[in-house]
Amino acid sequence: MRHINKMRIVALILVIAMLPVSVSAAPTKQEQQDKLNEVQNEIKNLDELKNEIDSDLSAAVSKMETLMNEQAQLQARIDDLNAQLEATNAKMEEIRQTKAKNYEAMKVRIQYMYENGMEDTVWNSIVSSKTIGEILTEIEYCQTVYSKDRQKLEDYEKAVLEEEQVQQEQYDRLSEILAASEEYLNKQEELGVYIASLQEKSDTYATQIARAEDLATTYEASIRRLEEQERNENSSGSDGGSGNSSQTATSDIFDGIIGGPNPISLSEANLDKSVSYLFDSSKNPAKQTNISQVELIEYALQFVGNPYVWGGNSLTKGADCSGFVKLIYQHFGIETPRYSQDFKKIGKPVGYENLQPGDIIVYPGHVALYVGDGKIVEAQSKATGITCYRMASRSSSRITAIRRVL
Repeated sequence: MRHINKMRIVALILVIAMLPVSVSAAPTKQEQQDKLNEVQNEIKNLDELKNEIDSDLSAAVSKMETLMNEQAQLQARIDDLNAQLEATNAKMEEIRQTKAKNYEAMKVRIQYMYENGMEDTVWNSIVSSKTIGEILTEIEYCQTVYSKDRQKLEDYEKAVLEEEQVQQEQYDRLSEILAASEEYLNKQEELGVYIASLQEKSDTYATQIARAEDLATTYEASIRRLEEQERNENSSGSDGGSGNSSQTATSDIFDGIIGGPNPISLSEANLDKSVSYLFDSSKNPAKQTNISQVELIEYALQFVGNPYVWGGNSLTKGADCSGFVKLIYQHFGIETPRYSQDFKKIGKPVGYENLQPGDIIVYPGHVALYVGDGKIVEAQSKATGITCYRMASRSSSRITAIRRVL
């Protein structure tokens, strides 16, 4: 049986070997263009979906910041109430001690005035009085001393009751604020889970977009090669095959060259139309610092491949988008915000056509650094980490701000 099976396999191999080999034709320029169009439409659809998620994410992060600010205000009130309670308790203790001292003094006076067996008691004074007037004077004096002592004790008791009432009110307010603080903490926890879920969705879309952009880049390169072949063929046909083509190579990442035309035209850029200065070619502020753009970008590129961590503040162990940009500039002595959308307010506005390495590009819920050659370096997502391959204009969503702080 085994021998028969082996014979069948050998026969099958011989039959397959005799079949004509089908060679697939090389894709045409139009076929590549059609595929590119499909991928670009897919990128556009994914961008729209990611924009919606990023918008929700931005709103959620903003709400989280509001909750944290309100929580900080509540904590300040808690600290203030605790300080007030300490002062109230100290005051109550002081009143109690004063009351106790006066009570002891009053007992001594009572003993002096009323108890028998003492030479100078009030009874001796009354008995030794020669007139009714003197007797009444002594009795009135005793009554006055007693009334004052009694009034003091009542005043102290009243003061203690008032302080206890103040203390209770402070405790009630503190309980209310602590309950509110607990509620804020619960809201922050729930919002944190929501933000994490949105971030995960955003990361998923970012990964899909990145793959689609890589595919689009492949199709674009294929189209350029086919166009180059067509030009070479045309040139060869017209000058006897002595055609000479010239191609300018660009590196996948920053090559250290400052300036030069942006390889992605303004018409192709995905810009927020409500931000007019992005379309203004006159927005090209002069350099304000002596920090080298090349050094800044080279420093940033050292961390490509490191992990993305939401809320992270380490270029090696992990950072999020705003943390990454902040840490890069911080290394050169420039302080920047920690929240991505706050980057819209710093530095000076830059028109898209005037992008230079080191410029900050802000997207909805995201921020990145422009590298050159149309690319950005960014803490992109949990799925991709810190990267430098996406194009500035097609990163993941529309550009809402470009700022220059160098």
